[in-house]
Amino acid sequence: MRKHFTIRVLMTLLCLGTLLPAFAQVRTITGKVVDEKGNPLANVTIKVVESPTEVTVTTSFGTFTLRISDKAKKLEVSYVGMETQTLVIGNSNSFDLTMKSKESMADVIVVGYGTMRRRDVTGSVASIRGADIAKAAPTDMVSALQGRAAGVVVSSNDGAPGAGLAIQIRGTNSFLSGTSPLYVIDGIPYGTSNSGNTPASDGGNSKQTMNSLGFINPADIESIEVLKDASATAIYGSRGANGVILITTKKGKKGMDKVELISNVGLSSVIKKIDVLNAYEYALMANEAARNANIYDGTTMEIPYDGSMKFDVRSGKYYKSKTPEEYIGHNNDWQDILFRNAITQNHTLSISGGGDVGNHLLSFNYVDQQGVIVGSKYQRYGIRANLNRNLKNWLTVGTYLTYGQEVNNMVKTNTTDNAHAEGVTRSALTYNPTLGLYDTLNAGFSQSDLITNPYIYATTLKDEVKSQTFNSSSYLEATLIKGLKFRQNIGYNIYTAHRGSYIPRTVQEGKDKKGIAFVANNDWNSLVLESILSYLTNFGDHSLSATGGFVFEKSNYKFVNNRATNFINDLLEDNNLLAGQNADPAVSGRGASALASGLGRLNYNYKNRYMLTASFRADGSSKFAKNNKWAFFPSAALGWNLTQEPFMKQFGFINEFKFRLGYGKTGNQAINSYQSLAKLRPYNYSWNGDLASGFGEDVYAGPGNDNLKWETTDQYNVGIDAAFLNNRITFTADYYHKETNDLLQFITIPGSNGFTQKLVNSGSVQNKGFEFAINATPVSNKQFSWSIGGNISFNKNKILSLGDDVKEQFAAALDYRAQNAPFIQRVGLPIGALYSWVENGIYRNEAEVYADPVKAGQTPAFIKKTIGEIRYADLNHDGIIDDKDRMLIGDVNPKFTYGINTNFTYRDFDLNIFVNGRYGGDIVNLNYRLFNDVGTYNNITQEAWDNRWTPENWEYATYPKAWKTEGRPMYITKRFLENGTFIRLRNVVLGYTVPFKNKKYLERLRIYLSGTNLLTITDYKGFDPDINGFGENPALRGVDLSAYPNSKTFNFGIQASF
Repeated sequence: MRKHFTIRVLMTLLCLGTLLPAFAQVRTITGKVVDEKGNPLANVTIKVVESPTEVTVTTSFGTFTLRISDKAKKLEVSYVGMETQTLVIGNSNSFDLTMKSKESMADVIVVGYGTMRRRDVTGSVASIRGADIAKAAPTDMVSALQGRAAGVVVSSNDGAPGAGLAIQIRGTNSFLSGTSPLYVIDGIPYGTSNSGNTPASDGGNSKQTMNSLGFINPADIESIEVLKDASATAIYGSRGANGVILITTKKGKKGMDKVELISNVGLSSVIKKIDVLNAYEYALMANEAARNANIYDGTTMEIPYDGSMKFDVRSGKYYKSKTPEEYIGHNNDWQDILFRNAITQNHTLSISGGGDVGNHLLSFNYVDQQGVIVGSKYQRYGIRANLNRNLKNWLTVGTYLTYGQEVNNMVKTNTTDNAHAEGVTRSALTYNPTLGLYDTLNAGFSQSDLITNPYIYATTLKDEVKSQTFNSSSYLEATLIKGLKFRQNIGYNIYTAHRGSYIPRTVQEGKDKKGIAFVANNDWNSLVLESILSYLTNFGDHSLSATGGFVFEKSNYKFVNNRATNFINDLLEDNNLLAGQNADPAVSGRGASALASGLGRLNYNYKNRYMLTASFRADGSSKFAKNNKWAFFPSAALGWNLTQEPFMKQFGFINEFKFRLGYGKTGNQAINSYQSLAKLRPYNYSWNGDLASGFGEDVYAGPGNDNLKWETTDQYNVGIDAAFLNNRITFTADYYHKETNDLLQFITIPGSNGFTQKLVNSGSVQNKGFEFAINATPVSNKQFSWSIGGNISFNKNKILSLGDDVKEQFAAALDYRAQNAPFIQRVGLPIGALYSWVENGIYRNEAEVYADPVKAGQTPAFIKKTIGEIRYADLNHDGIIDDKDRMLIGDVNPKFTYGINTNFTYRDFDLNIFVNGRYGGDIVNLNYRLFNDVGTYNNITQEAWDNRWTPENWEYATYPKAWKTEGRPMYITKRFLENGTFIRLRNVVLGYTVPFKNKKYLERLRIYLSGTNLLTITDYKGFDPDINGFGENPALRGVDLSAYPNSKTFNFGIQASF
């Protein structure tokens, strides 16, 4: 009985198990999905929220069928370019759904003194998401902008960690006032430059600068808006001519507190090395140069590498020299010795959250970045606190605070100093490769007479900059009545920097001075007060917003520089200048500037179809003379959104199509304070037979100018914003035309005035160009997505006037050699045109020298000496090589610049590839001018050695003969101009997000590998074509001045959220 009962129970349970699926209430739902115009949407994803495996997509007719279980409560409907929607299923079996466009041009973006929907913007504004910047984990924000916005050109001063970068928006507007845009951080202008941030160097010839925005952690950035045309920038008035960059940092979001960790470690190395002679080839060259000096100069120089006994002056000992063959296989590659694989750490920890009463974010950042040159290093410690609080339903307060501390251990590069002082990059290329790291005859490192051993230069010279930055932006915002708000902004910025450098007695530069100590201190602070009233109202089909306010800004600065020499030893370095027995007089100064402004803006919108924006700003600046303290900067722009017109309804594939037309006037006041005034300086003079001290007018600063005023830029802009195929494709195009008048520049005046120069407003320059940007999402589904975007910019620059009766003038020389001043400023040419001498081959033999009219009447000795030398063209045929034989030889301005960005996702993997580059534009390779003179003091490139003049190679030579001399004139010619075209694989990022079912403790974990500057395609022979040795100087762009090489970097990192 018990056995039969058990069988019955089992059979019953089996039957119940078989019937269980029947009780699951599986049913079928159907539906159709269309867009706002009623067009069916294919490939829309329909999935059950509670069971992601229950999923389908719509057909080409927009219809779908889906079997769902009884646990299905909600449906999620998603489609690229459309707003994702969630539906409650309930008892319905049929669903007709209209999806709404995300309206790519309806995003809210930051503009001057407020925000706007993108679709309502009538000016030219480029937006960059902070998430896109942070993908490759850059250590600074500015470099991450390279190639990401049309019309924005970012170039490196050099490749040193923490180095400054130069930004140029829509061309060069000025000779004197720099190219830097105005930076606005969380609504508060931050008005300082790279050069202003960097304390002076000893001698003042170093072009190295620190990044003025280096204190900002890229991981803290929410978005960056670049205001490019005058209708967008005119509200910033006298500082808007170079464009405006608005930086908005992250805030806490509503919900539970979130902890996020971003951590990465990178390994960097130089992008390339320069091919110079090895020890064997160098010895051959040195011998050949000495022999040629004896043959062609009639000297009696000894042959340096002939195996004979030599006398060493420093040690007083004799030694046996080697022959070139003895150096085969024994070579000191000074680039290998100087350059290293460098490690970078970059860590950010943030805590954020928010609720109904406010939000908060606290962020900590640490960067430790070794340079690829030994002895160089950059460190940053940063903290950010962003707090917002709703005190009442009508009253909100907030504060954004940043503190950054930076330490930059620099090595000397990018300098115009003479001979051995020209820095480690040059000495790594030119230092004698037959010399070892250590000198076997003398104690210590090896030395040569003119060039310092690059390794000891980099490791024993001290050049350290320590800086601290405090940046704050606080506000109070009150809703007075419906639509009317008052906002009071208060910003306060502090920057202090200390530079301590010491050149020891063990290197050539410090040898004669018995040690050189230099200490420089910079202090800067600014206060910004902004009182802004804004009003927004809608009535019928009309929308109106107005903004008005008053702004007051004041900044103070001071600096002190001290120098001492003649130290007993090198122990104290720059820590006690009193230990130096010779102290130079201290150089110091201080100053202040103030700006008072009134501003207003009106935005009108009718049916989202017609838009009008008008703004004005009146600025009063203390920098300008009493006759021109105030200036008025108006702007106006119109927008027409065609997709809101009834006749456009038939074009269902066009989601947005907007025309923009704008005009505005902006200014530039980027000059030092008091430049309109005559200045005093200490003088010693005779009084009653005695030497007395007093003050006199500073003749170098020039006389005062009561009429000094702003540079003003008038700009017109025509643009199109469009979106197609449910916003899968977006497109922006702009044409601009701008003219800058009343250029600030120094002019030479007759010495009879008692001065040498005067600062005046004189001249005008034009920029015009096209910009295009396109983004597309060809594929987007549950498993795989692909998006791609690109931008390209064309700009033409032309000098329209230089002032009364002035047709041309030259910019400053590139170094201490007066003939190295190739940049001409001539009416009709661009800023950046190169004007210099022209080569006409090599004097191949004695007959060619005699036949040249330029050499007529020279002695036989001179004729013989000239064989194998560069022949310069006598363009005006007057028998003299002088300034009249110069001609236009190049232009540093590129024809266009571009950037391409693409993203792939496959399940939990993501891949980002970013490429940027430029086409055209010359680079002045001053490095080759400095060391390719084929003499024994310098090593030279393999190219110069292989193509030098010899009696056997006279017919095909392109470089002069090897010759032990310092008297060879190597003018800047096309020989030293190179094509600046390049295409660079700027960033590659491959990430994997680890899927977690249980997110109780770890919400998200992403692991990634990234590479920066992985591949550069270029014909440029120097270290890197993306270089700008003179930084923000608009008149001397495109020069490679023994710069610190850029590097390629591989990173491994994690992003974790808790």
